[in-house]
Amino acid sequence: MSVLADKDRPCFGFLAGGLAGALMGLPAGPMGAVLGAALGGAAGLTRDSTHVDADEAFVSGVIRLMAPRTAAIVLETDEDGASEVGEIVASRRGRLRRRDIR
Repeated sequence: MSVLADKDRPCFGFLAGGLAGALMGLPAGPMGAVLGAALGGAAGLTRDSTHVDADEAFVSGVIRLMAPRTAAIVLETDEDGASEVGEIVASRRGRLRRRDIR
């Protein structure tokens, strides 16, 4: 079994939160922009760290469900309906577990 050891996930929440906070605080002057950037960045960083924890929990859950001499394929897909991937997996007697990542 091999597990993805590292997933590059940039801190977009931190950057977007900091920028949005700075813009919202700008009408209050320079100190408002600085405070807004700090608060927005902190909120974004909290969101980013939550996603990392969810990734680790997901991988641990998949490993717990696996029997010896089996394989797991983890996909991140964008589907309108659940039938496309489900049909392929069912035709090969596989099991499908889904998790919404939104």
